[in-house]
Amino acid sequence: MISPILLVAVVIGSLIIIHEFGHLIIAKLCRIQVETFSVGFGPVILRKKLGSTEYRLSLIPLGGYIKMAGDELDATTGFNAASFGKKTAVILAGPASNFLLGIILTVILFAGFGFTTIAPKIIPQPQAIQAGFEFGDEIISINQDTIRDWQDIENQFENLINQTAIFQVKRDNKVVEINYPITSDTLPFSAYVVPIIDRVKKSSPAHKIGLQKGDQIIQIDTFPVKEWSEFVELIRDVTIPTRYLRWQRGDQILDDSITITITKDELTQKKIGAVGVWVRLPEKPMPAINAITTSISRSFYVAVQTFVIIYKVITGEIPKSAIGGPVMVGKLTYEGAQWGIKYLLGLWAILSINLCVINLFPVPILDGGRVLLYAIESAIGKKFTKKQWEIAFYIGYALIALLLIFALSNDITRLIRR
Repeated sequence: MISPILLVAVVIGSLIIIHEFGHLIIAKLCRIQVETFSVGFGPVILRKKLGSTEYRLSLIPLGGYIKMAGDELDATTGFNAASFGKKTAVILAGPASNFLLGIILTVILFAGFGFTTIAPKIIPQPQAIQAGFEFGDEIISINQDTIRDWQDIENQFENLINQTAIFQVKRDNKVVEINYPITSDTLPFSAYVVPIIDRVKKSSPAHKIGLQKGDQIIQIDTFPVKEWSEFVELIRDVTIPTRYLRWQRGDQILDDSITITITKDELTQKKIGAVGVWVRLPEKPMPAINAITTSISRSFYVAVQTFVIIYKVITGEIPKSAIGGPVMVGKLTYEGAQWGIKYLLGLWAILSINLCVINLFPVPILDGGRVLLYAIESAIGKKFTKKQWEIAFYIGYALIALLLIFALSNDITRLIRR
């Protein structure tokens, strides 16, 4: 089996290589000479010249770069003399390559493993109970439209606001019909998910007591567990460090005490309990064309949510301690490897899309900042002087350095407080 540490190197390295490779390909298509393509910085470990480009592997694997002819600030030939359109295309090719990688990885995930769904079984809220819904009902149709999964329920609620809908639900092998007035797209019930384990994290508390894929949790301490959210709520309670756990495996009833691991939510930074298990959810096969279209839409959704999260950090809705640096990225990737290839592919795709988004920010040394400066030059019809470019880059370096120091300090704080 591949070492998780090696997988971390592969994931992070691929993001860098793909980014720089995007710059390289478009530069060559625009007939701009690329003198150097380097993975990493610092002393060169390996080098190979192919055509007019020297390809390097350097000692410090914290980035990479391409060196184009004429990309000096005062150059009058090569990249610096290219049109605004060509320069923009070369610069944006890096983030675009990361976004494309995110789509490809998501296509592999959906095509190879299927699409995870939530069965349309419900836990009704009081208003739904009054209308006749019961715990564990399975919604099979709304206004005669077949309901296949939870997403179908959400779509129906969005489309039928201010209408009274006819629900057909399956209950004890019988079909019951319920009329319910939909007043908003807020669902009057939550998903009922059977507490069956799908994955167990290696070296986790659950792994140590022998929990396996397919086991069904039936009791925690004196509390019977009928639904996954009940299990999660009890496990996340950090005030009780050890729990009595009972589970079913086939015809066997097993039990043991389990020590809760105290961790932190990466966004809220609140302490929560965890035991290292993942719930089993139905997966439906996805044809290749559907995998592609769904992956594209999901990738755009992740990109938008990345902007939203950054905005919430800036406005204080999410604590700034949630910002992480290289250590946090490595930790998440390492843990992703422990959960298995499916989880790792999803995380890999998200990291690639996140890198795309971050590089689009209007900070001078980032791709988005460089495009902004070239756009200003194009608008005013005059190139910035070498001194003006240097000032802009100094500001960019300072901002990135401050952000990196802040992120690394958060990483170190997390390690100290573990």
